[in-house]
Amino acid sequence: MATRVRSQAEIDRIKIAANAAQQMAGADEAPEDIALRERVLRGERTAGEAIEARLAELKAQYGAPADKHRMAVQDPYAYPGTDVLINIPGFTDPEGWKKAETAVQALEHDPRPHNPHRHGPAREL
Repeated sequence: MATRVRSQAEIDRIKIAANAAQQMAGADEAPEDIALRERVLRGERTAGEAIEARLAELKAQYGAPADKHRMAVQDPYAYPGTDVLINIPGFTDPEGWKKAETAVQALEHDPRPHNPHRHGPAREL
């Protein structure tokens, strides 16, 4: 499904703002996330489609629990044997969950005051 067409200047502004936001958050974006965000900005995919596809890729790579993440005391809000908080996509590997969070944040970022892909009322910055 295609989305609205943006000018190159608008795409460049959004890319700069998204990169700055990710750097300020201390998140290292994977090249795949950057390329996917550019496809969203060009209107080739919706943000929802891109997020769903990227989460599926990351879940396939990192979804299985790992013994190396065992904890002495189990957090009731974490997956058994890990310190990864229970999450809707079901990531159990800490590295995979971090990459998934970074990918979603990068794809959802839109510096305009109203972003139809976000839930809730728009905030004026």
